[in-house]
Amino acid sequence: MKIQIRFNHIAAIGMICLTIISMSACKKSMQQKSDSSRSQQATYRLSSIIDASTTKTGSKASGNLSGLYSTTSRKLIFALKFKEIEPTLIEFRNEKNAVVGTIKKAKYVSPVKGVLILGAADQASLTDQKISVHLISTQFPNGEISGPLSVKNSN
Repeated sequence: MKIQIRFNHIAAIGMICLTIISMSACKKSMQQKSDSSRSQQATYRLSSIIDASTTKTGSKASGNLSGLYSTTSRKLIFALKFKEIEPTLIEFRNEKNAVVGTIKKAKYVSPVKGVLILGAADQASLTDQKISVHLISTQFPNGEISGPLSVKNSN
């Protein structure tokens, strides 16, 4: 039994091959775009041990902070646990001791969860590990305990 191959069949097979080739090229192009946008965004894991070692207040209060930071949204999402302190204010400060963010509440109950949006300069300070968290109390209005934020890239 002999099957005749017509010009229409060859043209159809050629069109199918071209379609498959162009679809795979588009998929590769989309993957490259996705990879390049991923390199522009980064997510960091944050942590901090907070005590009186830097404030020299002699306070027995302590705490720790854990969180995430996204460079695209500039959002710092955190959970702050503390004990033996009744904070009146929680501040994030840069290397110049300037306040880059404040968490204001009527009363702070551990754990405090929050979101802070950083500016471009503050983002650079954060990734260079030059931001610290400060817990201020009525007894110590300049800060009872504090600790630097440790930053690790999680990409």
